[in-house]
Amino acid sequence: MTASKLRCFTECAEDDACKSMNICPSASNPRLAECHMLDDYSKWYCKQLTNDPKYSQCFHAEKTTKCMNGGRLLSNDTCRCDVCFKGDVCQYHVQDCMEAHNLVKLVGGYSDDIRCNIQPANAPRPFMVKCSPQYGFTTFLVRVQGPAGWSQIDWASQLWESYSRGFGSFDKLNYFAGLENLHYLLSQADYRLVVFNIFHDWLGSEAACTPAYMKPMIAPENADFAFNYTLHTICNGTERPGLNGFYAANTTHRFCSKDRDCGTCARDHGPGWYHINGTTCYGYSPFAPVAKWPYFDQGDLIIKETHHFLERVSDYY
Repeated sequence: MTASKLRCFTECAEDDACKSMNICPSASNPRLAECHMLDDYSKWYCKQLTNDPKYSQCFHAEKTTKCMNGGRLLSNDTCRCDVCFKGDVCQYHVQDCMEAHNLVKLVGGYSDDIRCNIQPANAPRPFMVKCSPQYGFTTFLVRVQGPAGWSQIDWASQLWESYSRGFGSFDKLNYFAGLENLHYLLSQADYRLVVFNIFHDWLGSEAACTPAYMKPMIAPENADFAFNYTLHTICNGTERPGLNGFYAANTTHRFCSKDRDCGTCARDHGPGWYHINGTTCYGYSPFAPVAKWPYFDQGDLIIKETHHFLERVSDYY
């Protein structure tokens, strides 16, 4: 077919059988083009003609508007989605990184950690996390600090609204996805929360500790984003009903900030989750001016680096 280039594109767009085109200048009229509509992809019809100067302006075009969010249209007319998306035309965000992991297993590729915007069930908007496609871990909090608590983000000075929506940057190695987002994420399935800590100079070495919490839950904002869990596993794998910092498993720990405190817990210990028993604040604050980890008889250990990530252990509800 000889027509204008615009007409070539229009004809292909209106023809479901047309998947791609080779477009070359018309030999009879340089203002027009020879349109070769194809029923498949990546067939470089003009490649064999490039030795002839009159075909030096040929180009190939594929109909790719079907796939959204960077998806690749395959020769069988299906979309191969980027690891952070799903759906027939890649129109949906994945709900967590375990879903991205399962999709990667189907199509292959992706072994390094990447940043994804995920959208859990009922969440009004997507939000950023760090995904490990190889294992399916969803990292929602990263903090790196010096021995005196300095980091590139001022964690302790944030107010309730910032903790609710999230703040920071993975580029600055300090990021928190937000309490509201965590509420939606943890409400869609059962998860295991793992806290990977590296400490500053504990007994002369940068020791690591990886406690875990089964079935963590974050309540909605009208219930103070309260934290709860069913079982805690300390660093050596021993199961315990609670941690020195938290009061106990299956006990509500409200989130407290400087502008929405629980007594004086946030003022005295830093913003975080607390349960008040009498006048004592039991809890844990990764947001404190100097983030510390309560470690039984060893006392509070100053955290050098902490990563909070989730592993889904059930299907979606």
